[in-house]
Amino acid sequence: MRDPIPVEASLPAQPKGYMWAAIYTSLNKLDGRNAEEQLAELRDYAARRRWNIFSEYVDLYTAGSNESRPELNRLLADAGQLRFDVVLCWRVDRFGRSLKDLVNALTDLDSHGVTFVSVHDNLDLSTPSGRVMFQIVGVMAERERSLVRERVRAGLREARRKGKKLGRPPRIMNFVEMARLRERGASFREIAKAVGASPATVRTRLLQQELGAASCKVKRMGRPPRMIKVDEVMRMREEGALLREIAKAVDTSLTTVSRCLKHQRLRAGLPDAKRGRPPRMINVDQMMRMREQGAGFREIATAVGVSNGTAHTRLLQLCKVRS
Repeated sequence: MRDPIPVEASLPAQPKGYMWAAIYTSLNKLDGRNAEEQLAELRDYAARRRWNIFSEYVDLYTAGSNESRPELNRLLADAGQLRFDVVLCWRVDRFGRSLKDLVNALTDLDSHGVTFVSVHDNLDLSTPSGRVMFQIVGVMAERERSLVRERVRAGLREARRKGKKLGRPPRIMNFVEMARLRERGASFREIAKAVGASPATVRTRLLQQELGAASCKVKRMGRPPRMIKVDEVMRMREEGALLREIAKAVDTSLTTVSRCLKHQRLRAGLPDAKRGRPPRMINVDQMMRMREQGAGFREIATAVGVSNGTAHTRLLQLCKVRS
């Protein structure tokens, strides 16, 4: 790594422009060539385009190595602080070791509003043709990633074909200890902590034991399907019972009872059957008699077994009819 060359001491006087440029190049340590040849050409190019030079970044590397490039990292950091407007490079291969590194670096510069110019490749991302070329480079990088992904998948398929099992080996657990803790009323989380497994694994293994097939793969999570007495549900519904009463009697939820009744109506060929409970039979004469005696709506509702709102609505309807 070398320090950046002082621009004021190395450059002749040049006309002032409105853009600041950062010069970057990289050289092989074993090449023996001087960086001044490339830097002089880049300085001349910047002078012709009336660009002010902010700084020069030079990295030295060894061929075939994956050494870090501190000057390139410093250049990207300065670009993030918007210290210059354009990066001037001698060739594209001096800026990125691979297509992936090149695309990532150019994308990082573009996100900060910094353009890229390669002198010998005639690549200027500030022009429309240069942006088109950058899109082509991005497509090629995407193709390279797709090829790598396909090679990995092909290797996995070949490993499966040869009978190699992928992933971690199955965990060996003490089923006797798990069953004993479960019989004592321990939860899945407590059992999992005791045997060193996850609660989902404990539940799956216990369910496998209950089914008598410890080697089967149980993928269904949650409780098993509930068995409902359909005849009991239909009989109570015909007697005028509410869904809540039926659900409490058969030990299930309101949604399950509703779905069961709907399914039975469809099987009976009654798709247009009215939903909900049948109309409640109310002793209207008793309601009117109690109201004439001065009873309140709450007392009437309690006596005939309806809600306050139902008692109030029915009494208003009767008054309108009789008047």
